[in-house]
Amino acid sequence: MEERKAREISLRGALMIFGAILAIIVVGRLIFTFDVALLLMFIGMFTTFTYVYVYKFTWRDLFEGGVVPMIARASGAIMILLTVGPLIASWMLAGTIPYLIYTGLQILSPNTFLMAAFVICALSSTMTGTSWGTAATFGVAFMGIAQGLGVPLPAAAGAVVA
Repeated sequence: MEERKAREISLRGALMIFGAILAIIVVGRLIFTFDVALLLMFIGMFTTFTYVYVYKFTWRDLFEGGVVPMIARASGAIMILLTVGPLIASWMLAGTIPYLIYTGLQILSPNTFLMAAFVICALSSTMTGTSWGTAATFGVAFMGIAQGLGVPLPAAAGAVVA
């Protein structure tokens, strides 16, 4: 089998790929009203085939140079996301989050809510090392408390994620 040599991607080529990606998004979303996930799949297929067939990259080049290192770099975040889901489910099933909402409605007032939500979420994120876990547990509880107290939900979300 003959050896294929990968070509350098010029600025013009990169801009053409970028333009094609924008065209896929605009045409797919505005004209055909495709879902964004489907458009992202089309974009992935387009760029992969462009790199393989136009620029002569091998599948090994793509995976060893891009896919595998990116998955390795993201593995910490992936593990956190995989553990946060069961944590939320177990807290909901055990009644922890409903209890936090009930207690928060008893203790907090609309005047003190935003500061308390911010401080508690900041402390929880710092102590546990995961803002995702805090947003998924305390954040859900504080959003329920905000709704019960009549606090604007965008302000409550800002206090939770800040």
